[in-house]
Amino acid sequence: MDNKRTDKLPLGMKTATTIVAGAVALLTQPLVAAELKDALQAAADRLAQTNYSWTTTIRSGFTTNITQGKVGADGWIWIAGITGNQMLEGYRRAEGTVVKTDEGWKRPEDFPNFMFDRSPRPDPARAFGRSLASFQLPPQHAAKLLTELAVLKQEHDGEVSGSFTPADAKGRLLSGFPSRLRRAATTANTMGIVRFRIKDGMLVWWQVQLSGSVSERSGQAARPVSRTTTTVIENCGTTKLEVPDEVRHKIGT
Repeated sequence: MDNKRTDKLPLGMKTATTIVAGAVALLTQPLVAAELKDALQAAADRLAQTNYSWTTTIRSGFTTNITQGKVGADGWIWIAGITGNQMLEGYRRAEGTVVKTDEGWKRPEDFPNFMFDRSPRPDPARAFGRSLASFQLPPQHAAKLLTELAVLKQEHDGEVSGSFTPADAKGRLLSGFPSRLRRAATTANTMGIVRFRIKDGMLVWWQVQLSGSVSERSGQAARPVSRTTTTVIENCGTTKLEVPDEVRHKIGT
């Protein structure tokens, strides 16, 4: 960058220019830990300012859960959760959320009150619909990871890796257990590693690897547990999101 041109920029713009340049520099030259964090945060911020598609895959033991989504124009977001052969999907906007059911699109308030629901099994669409409002989008998820990582370093392949403290790794590993088991569980050798990739100044891939030994109750032999969460970002700036008319009507737009 031309130093003369940079010197004429306002201070705030100079700072932003430096951080974005740092994100690009990740691909070409080593950076120190503080610069790495700033560059990754800038890459997450740039992602949050555009439209994109994503897939997050969580693998733990023999279980695989997949979340897919699209961030479109005008604040519309489509999110789908896939577990086994079941797929739940919904839309979110500032005005509210809707989820697809066998009876059409519903808002969370369209479902029967939990206390008076006499169905033989809870409708998973209801819980999914309620979770949409607080669902953490990929840029926010990456930014939260950055606040929890104890160490950051640049790898030879251009990726950036970081690690959790054992205590934070334990908390994340046990978060996949039911609450009643979390309270009684003990762990050993917990580890957590995160890797990031940047392309064109934006985060496009990151992976969280957690591992350790867990004993779910007193006197029980510990067993190895691992969980890998991988997020892949695609079609930055070119993602198209079609919103059904019924969804627009339900949310009131």
